[in-house]
Amino acid sequence: MIKARIRTGRPEFSIVKGEVWTICLKSRPENGKANAELINELSRLYKSVRIVSGKSSRNKLLQIE
Repeated sequence: MIKARIRTGRPEFSIVKGEVWTICLKSRPENGKANAELINELSRLYKSVRIVSGKSSRNKLLQIE
């Protein structure tokens, strides 16, 4: 499980790994666009990605394989 802090409205997608990952997204958190971008971008890097908790929060718990 990965703890992540999501930052939206950034110029490009990026990940800073640490105890808590900071993930920057281009999309705004409107109508699930940010969560969709998060899943799409992480799916390019990892086999399986799922939001375990925090679907409507900046702080999320992700399951990544």
